[in-house]
Amino acid sequence: MIAAIITNSTGYFQAAQTTDNNYYFSISADAANNSIKKPQISIRNAFADKIEVTVKNLSQYKTSTVFNVYINNIAVMKNVKYSSIKSNSNFISIYKSDKINLKANTSYNIKVTATYNKNNSGYSTTVKAKTATAAYYCVKSGAPIYTLKNSKMVKSSKVSELINVKGAFSTNKGAAVAGKDSNNYKGEYVKILEGTYKGKYVKFSDGKVNRIGEDEYKRRVVSSYAASMNGGRYIYGGASYKATDCSGLTMLSYKQIGVNLPHSSSGQAKAGKAVSKNSMKAGDILILNGGGHVAMYIGNNKIVHAMNSYDGIKVQNVSNLKYYTVNSVRRII
Repeated sequence: MIAAIITNSTGYFQAAQTTDNNYYFSISADAANNSIKKPQISIRNAFADKIEVTVKNLSQYKTSTVFNVYINNIAVMKNVKYSSIKSNSNFISIYKSDKINLKANTSYNIKVTATYNKNNSGYSTTVKAKTATAAYYCVKSGAPIYTLKNSKMVKSSKVSELINVKGAFSTNKGAAVAGKDSNNYKGEYVKILEGTYKGKYVKFSDGKVNRIGEDEYKRRVVSSYAASMNGGRYIYGGASYKATDCSGLTMLSYKQIGVNLPHSSSGQAKAGKAVSKNSMKAGDILILNGGGHVAMYIGNNKIVHAMNSYDGIKVQNVSNLKYYTVNSVRRII
């Protein structure tokens, strides 16, 4: 008997036609294999030029399983190893090295398949992700600064201190890569779009440049500005750089990102939302002494606050506040 196999696009059944024009049906190999579960995915982060997709049921797969990622039905990543996802806290990073360079402020449909021993799980549920409106980067002190001259990157100086900036991924010739085919547009540098080094470039792969999310960028800008007032004067009712009172310091700091806070400790005690002291992030406002005083958490167990006319503006450890009681913590971002 000669049989012509007519495949079903769903992959669940196949029809076979015999030489006497009779038909019989059989379950395909993929459908018969119930040992490979479909990936369960969710969006972990969506930066302007990078999306992180978590495989929530990774533990259900064998270590030799590989995964394929699809964006808008295009396979952008193939044969992503289980081990690489596991070592990356169970998420897959989709960014510059894939077939497409993501665009800011754009919605994408993402799905994932798993393959083990030549058997495929089928597609996961499609999840939607919208990229952020801009890309933000943390550039560490000492990172080399490059200037674009005659379509070539020329090292010109170094970053003098840690900075958090808005930036744009670029090729080694300064061309923006957003939305373009990564086979022809390889992102290697970040063009700095604001601040002291505006228009200059840093190399992404030198270990001193990291992507950060928009909220993290804002928290760092606010807390860095506040910390830079260390050593300034306490001025009752003041709201000038290094010459301010306690609520003026926090108000000025948040003004750097366009957030308006009231110039009073009691008013700031009602701003944002309450969070626990154990979960504080840089930029959070500490309400002290029954609401009569405020300070800003700047990370690493430290706060900065305009204390009084004698002590001025100081950075102190949260665990060593002799004259202050923490009543609550307010998160503005």
